[in-house]
Amino acid sequence: MRPWSWPFPEAPEALHAALVQHQHAALRDTLPVAHAIALLNLGMANYALWAAGVDPRAFGWTALLGLVAVVRLVQWLRWGARPVAFDDAERQLRVAQVLLLVVMSAASAFTTWVTATRLVGNQVLLPVALAFGALCLAQAMSAIPSAALASALLGIVPPALALLWRGDGGTRLIGVSALSVAVLQLSFLKKRHAALLELLQLQRRMSDLASFDALTGLLSRRALLEALQTRVEHGQPFALALVDLDGFKAINDTRGHAMGDALLRAVSQRFLACGEAVGRLGGDEFVVVLDGVHHDADCAARTAEILTAAEAPVAVGGATLQVSASVGYALYPADGTEVSALMRVADEAMYTAKRAGKNRAAGARETSLQGQRG
Repeated sequence: MRPWSWPFPEAPEALHAALVQHQHAALRDTLPVAHAIALLNLGMANYALWAAGVDPRAFGWTALLGLVAVVRLVQWLRWGARPVAFDDAERQLRVAQVLLLVVMSAASAFTTWVTATRLVGNQVLLPVALAFGALCLAQAMSAIPSAALASALLGIVPPALALLWRGDGGTRLIGVSALSVAVLQLSFLKKRHAALLELLQLQRRMSDLASFDALTGLLSRRALLEALQTRVEHGQPFALALVDLDGFKAINDTRGHAMGDALLRAVSQRFLACGEAVGRLGGDEFVVVLDGVHHDADCAARTAEILTAAEAPVAVGGATLQVSASVGYALYPADGTEVSALMRVADEAMYTAKRAGKNRAAGARETSLQGQRG
């Protein structure tokens, strides 16, 4: 169990990828600001120590932290706006969080030591500077709750406790104020994380509404075209089978839309077993994508499954309904190398099947022969 799972519950598995991409984008956006804050605070702290006459050997090592910040800024410039794969995004997030823990732990330990030993005359200078820097860093990293929490707790709590332990009345009051700021920051981060998960959940629901047909649960026209385009871009052979139900309009008109919808849902679920991707174009038109099909002969058995699925009787509200299907198919890449061309060929082939008597499948070759005979 993660130590921050109580204030920041883990995102559902379905949202994990979206959350990682959001956090990675936030990291890329805030990295220059966060590291500029770190460099500024390091410079101020080192100047204060030098002005107070502290031996440079006591704080010279902090130059290493500044070097880390510079290296990360250079990495940010190299990242630019290039897209990042999911695995790389996860890895970069982990690296960033480990580095932040190391840097904040080192800075907090040093500040706490300086405060507790009263190494500097102005006892509140370093802890207040670190607290302000940690607060800014936590705000900048708020999209990544574990990193933001580490910034707030490590940068504020230990120095504040040192002020309470070794300070006088005024410095102890500052320590109490710093602790209250840490608590408020935790409350803010918790609410922001909950709001982010709610937003991602809403975005997912909206995406699902756009990707799936509301009546049948099949792919929507947009999602189906995207699936086809992906196959074309990958050069993956497939057949696009355009299915139109024969006799559906008569049932819908005489039996009512409720029974017609029930029929569509039942038949569409059968189509799912016939292909690798199935979508509804609208009305009683469907598309079944048959992967790995190279030739017309390969299509015969696959389209026969679609015809069998369509003509099987459906029991709805005490009545038995039955339709058939006319199927037109197009082969990629033989019949076209663009989705629009394949859809056009399949549509022409489907009407060829209807003219030939319905309840059958036809391809581009049958359409061509019929055109020659005509």
